[in-house]
Amino acid sequence: MADDATNTPPATPPATPPATPPATPPANDWRTSIPAEYAQEPSLQQIKDVPTLIKSYVHAQKLIGSDKIAAPKESWSDTEWSDFYAKVGRPETADKYPTLDEARMKAAGIAPEAIKNVQDLFHKAGLTTKQAQKVLEGYAEQNETVIKRHQDNMAAVRMKTDEALTKQFGDQLPAKLDIARTVIRQFGTPEIANLLDRSGLGNHPDVVNMMIKIGESMLEDRSTGSGTGLMVGEGTAALQKIKELKGDENFLKKLSNSEAIGHTDAVQTWTELHRKAFPNKQG
Repeated sequence: MADDATNTPPATPPATPPATPPATPPANDWRTSIPAEYAQEPSLQQIKDVPTLIKSYVHAQKLIGSDKIAAPKESWSDTEWSDFYAKVGRPETADKYPTLDEARMKAAGIAPEAIKNVQDLFHKAGLTTKQAQKVLEGYAEQNETVIKRHQDNMAAVRMKTDEALTKQFGDQLPAKLDIARTVIRQFGTPEIANLLDRSGLGNHPDVVNMMIKIGESMLEDRSTGSGTGLMVGEGTAALQKIKELKGDENFLKKLSNSEAIGHTDAVQTWTELHRKAFPNKQG
């Protein structure tokens, strides 16, 4: 038995299967006419014929182009960046960028000098004409939205102020507002007037009432012969005169007593003052 085991030949290992040869294109495939190392290129497997190959090649060349633009690098010098901006479409000078017409600038609250400053920034940033146009339009639209919102808010404030002052003064309101405006116009400055207008304070009831009190005090000083007075309108002056005459006992006696000397003149004066002070009530 031992001799039999010793003489048993070793088992033969399984044979290694031969490597699978690369797939050979069909005989009518255009890839059979090119070197074998390219025939199996994955990028060529979707190309069915020579015309498709040509079309793909031409398209690729157009994408590359003869004026290939290198991707920018942070290490570039100012000159390299300038060359890059020129190649991608930046105008030669800042004044070549688009602008806004006068009406649009006014609507957006943008001054001409601001447009020039923005164009300079566009050029430094390397924006193309189309990019600059988009930014400028967006800037104008944003300004217009802000201005519209401000105008709407101011209109609401004015409406509330008118309601409050009408309730307070009634038909005397036009004369009272004339006094307030005259105070600002006669003793303020254009800068103060603009500040009151832009901020909305000029429409605040407390500010209006303060101006009215100042103006009426000045008108009273004028009636007593002191102070410089206030250059108000005819209706406001008439209303103020009516107020003065209501405190004049001598005038009131003439006005109320038809037999008093000067009664006719007093009635004419009273009637004429009311005609001027309240023109809308005539008829």
